[in-house]
Amino acid sequence: MKPIRRFLVAALFTLACGGGEEPGSVGGAGGADGRIGSGGAGGSGGLADAAAPGDTPFVNQPDVVLTDRGVSRDLPPDPDDGVERDARVISRDGSALTDVRMEPDRPLETIIEDVRFNEVDCHGDEWIELFSLQDGPLDLSGFRITDSELDEPPEGHVFTFSEGTILAGHGFFVLEELDGDAGQAAPVGDMALPPPPVGFDFGISCNGEMLRLLRPDGTTADRVDTGEREQPNTWGRLPDGTGAWQHTEPSKGRQNRDGVDPGRLLFDPLQGGVPTITLAIEPMGVDALTQTPRATVPAEFTIQLPGQDFPSDPVVVGVHIKGRIGSFRPFSGKAGFKIDVNEYDSGQRVFGQKELTLNNNVQDRASMSQYTTFRLARAMGICAPRVGYAWLRVNGEDYGLYTHIENYDDLIFSRCFETTGHVYEGRYGEDLRQDLLNRYDVKEGDPLHREDMAAILAVLDMPPEEGLVRSELGQQLFDWNAITAEFALENYIGHWDGYAPTRNNWVMHVTGSGQLSLQPWGTDQCFGRNLDLYSGQGRLFQVCMADPACRGLYEDKIGQLLAVQDELNLEPELRAVYDVIRPFVAEDPKSPYREPTVASALDSLIDFMANRRREIGIRLECLIGENADPDNDGFRCEADCAPNDPEVNPGAADSCRDGIDQDCSGVADDDPGCPDCDERIRDGHRYLICVTPRDWQVSGQHCAFFGSSLAQIDHSGEAAWVYEQIRQVQVQDYWTGLNDRDFEGNFTFSLGFLENDEDLPWAAGQPNNAGDEDCVYMAAQTGLFDDLNCLRQKAVVCEDACFDARDSDGDGQKKCSADCDDTDRNTYWGAPEICGDGVDQDCDDRIDEGENCDCFQAFNGAHGYRVCGTPRTQLEARNLCLATGADLAVFDTAGEAAWVQSQVALVGSPDAWIGLEDRFSVDEFNWVDGNPPTFTAWADREPNSGGADDCVVARGADGRWDDQGCGEVYGVVCEDTCRQRVDLDRDNHPACGSDCNDNDPNVHPGASERCDGVDQDCDGRVDEACR
Repeated sequence: MKPIRRFLVAALFTLACGGGEEPGSVGGAGGADGRIGSGGAGGSGGLADAAAPGDTPFVNQPDVVLTDRGVSRDLPPDPDDGVERDARVISRDGSALTDVRMEPDRPLETIIEDVRFNEVDCHGDEWIELFSLQDGPLDLSGFRITDSELDEPPEGHVFTFSEGTILAGHGFFVLEELDGDAGQAAPVGDMALPPPPVGFDFGISCNGEMLRLLRPDGTTADRVDTGEREQPNTWGRLPDGTGAWQHTEPSKGRQNRDGVDPGRLLFDPLQGGVPTITLAIEPMGVDALTQTPRATVPAEFTIQLPGQDFPSDPVVVGVHIKGRIGSFRPFSGKAGFKIDVNEYDSGQRVFGQKELTLNNNVQDRASMSQYTTFRLARAMGICAPRVGYAWLRVNGEDYGLYTHIENYDDLIFSRCFETTGHVYEGRYGEDLRQDLLNRYDVKEGDPLHREDMAAILAVLDMPPEEGLVRSELGQQLFDWNAITAEFALENYIGHWDGYAPTRNNWVMHVTGSGQLSLQPWGTDQCFGRNLDLYSGQGRLFQVCMADPACRGLYEDKIGQLLAVQDELNLEPELRAVYDVIRPFVAEDPKSPYREPTVASALDSLIDFMANRRREIGIRLECLIGENADPDNDGFRCEADCAPNDPEVNPGAADSCRDGIDQDCSGVADDDPGCPDCDERIRDGHRYLICVTPRDWQVSGQHCAFFGSSLAQIDHSGEAAWVYEQIRQVQVQDYWTGLNDRDFEGNFTFSLGFLENDEDLPWAAGQPNNAGDEDCVYMAAQTGLFDDLNCLRQKAVVCEDACFDARDSDGDGQKKCSADCDDTDRNTYWGAPEICGDGVDQDCDDRIDEGENCDCFQAFNGAHGYRVCGTPRTQLEARNLCLATGADLAVFDTAGEAAWVQSQVALVGSPDAWIGLEDRFSVDEFNWVDGNPPTFTAWADREPNSGGADDCVVARGADGRWDDQGCGEVYGVVCEDTCRQRVDLDRDNHPACGSDCNDNDPNVHPGASERCDGVDQDCDGRVDEACR
């Protein structure tokens, strides 16, 4: 690795001495050696050297030559006809030539106007193209081009057109920079010497420069800001002369065409695959990122596209760690990164990008939430980033797969808006209020001048009488079409972490004329929550919902979103993208998720979209249709949270412990008659699982009401047991008693003591105190600890005070903590499980599980079963069955299901996968053999489709069926058809008859129990004769 300091010096020396004003760049397919070009002073490099199919990069063409009147194409020699020609001009189509003959007695009829800048190239051989809007010839005599804003441009900063310079109607005129041979005229016809050089002698900067076209009287005819342009593009109008300025393909003296997008391979995984990015960071930089993650440090950067033999030449970039609450991970873990390409060189680009955003996907379990969200947003006409993927390697260590999000900056907004005044980013929990004006992060624009946002906030505080939506001022300052589209997207896809629902992640664009629009951001946790369409904390959202005109526009956008989803039909695209990234997902060394979990999460995402489409489609039809109360429960659909379920409405009584919000209060199971807390006893010690969300302090008071306290979970074994109880009651986040409210970083329990903090189950990167976080909760999805602001609302785990927290049995673990039986030294957290004795030796709340007794076999008639207690995903469970020639269990009768349940009880009654699923058609369940069930044993209010619950488990407690996400983990019941009359152990009891273990001749019906933890007599009981 090159020392960064030496590399920086070399880079700065090159910039200072390389000549010209060409910024460095990295991008595009390489040449014959497979390397990516690195543009330098005076060089094109990058994508100009190898274009995608259909693209025609500009190359200096030998058929374009300069005369004293400009540039002509395919210039033939002067015909030997004795006619004097004083000017050559390009005709209106930019290809053929027109001779203009000028005689004293017949002056040329010209029009003094109208001419425009048409195309500018600031890369290397710089040039300026003019275009005539007139039908007839146009006299450019005395017109001037300058890069100065002064009324009288100084020498060296102005070019003046000489007398007799004529431009044909709708013709092009190209002026080149005088630099060596550039701008020198070539011999024309029989001319012995070329005319004097014609061209401008001031450079054109690619970092933003204003060019002006001045009329002979000094007034401005046109102007253009060269902005920040990436190779290989020029900056041109499309269509010629009249269109908006945009990136164009170099077309000197010809009609303009759309430009080549340098970033297209970064943000199209189906075409560009997954590039590899490497960062080399010096030890001092690693120390800085470890201790101060937000600090920007220099790094040596390369990128290599799939199929290339070599990476790009290294460039120096700035790097810092990104991420907020939930997504932040330290440098040593699965850290997210911001790569500031232009941190040390303002003109430097990587595939046209000034900044790269690499998200770590720790909250995007499918690695597809961000891709899908922004895909929908762009199709909705929202100005949103493109998304790709990258494999990251830091200092030789693989960090794995990242989602690469295009950054919000002037480049992306130039695709959507003619002008950009400011781009602001709001902070978590803040909103559009005047007292927060100076707290917004300014991404683009002058941070010292925020008058545009001040005007917007002032009108929001004092709206016109006719309202913000209908008033002229409201329409001038708020782009309601874009704003309501953003609101519709957030609520539809369940972007609970966005602006409208919670005011957490939001970007604001303000045009040069002061008009506001909102853009999505932080979209890694979408497609999981069915948000109410009309509820949200965002101030502007609430203003919109209170205005009938805005609310109507919002509902129109929801309808548009449904149509967009139908038109896109995203499932094939999403699965194709996942096929591209699947190998990288499987090899990711730092991801918290295994590939089957990610694949299952993608299934859930796709199912969510289908279910949400169906649900909102019905709701929208109700809102705008004739029947406003389709379930006839007396509540119109705008107030009814389930307009097609008569048992769910604002007047219904909330049923307890079903996880359904019958009364449309926004909280399930909150009826006053519902028991808030569920009691759990472990070794005589009481815990309470209380499901109603409260802040941390109120939660402690609630525990005290029951004579208990916030839970003192001081061991990972105790935490695992508590998490299992949580999952049995109601899966959500739960407060514990752990906190550092008294001294930052010194965690104790609410009772005031903590003997050992080394075995606490912290999530990766936690605690991080990101946002005044002093209280600790157990996360719903992982059971791990995370610190959070104490004012947030969570459920709570209470635990009675333990006055006898001793290690009575001498096994090294205490009562009221990890030991679930302090009278048995063979029973403690982590102890080896003894098979078949009906005792939970390892204190994980499961009996007879583990590697040494994972599965046992049982037989019933012509069917053999294998029951395994170790939790697996549905895919893992089915593969386990298939590996033995069996499959997930298929129940033909209720009697068969009941018998299997009795066998499941022998391994601690775990919930277990069976062979029922609705993967291919929502709510149409079939067995894995393709047949529909002949009977059902669903638990109450099941199946509920829970967003993406496509697989089925039989509950261990009662054998009832429950649909679950296929990526969850449970036990498994396998089934195979027996071969009749087979008696492997020759004990005269065939396997298909009644022998529960056909591999042991001492095990069969009628055998004597040996008191050894084995069921010798096959009656489903162990050692019953020995008690």
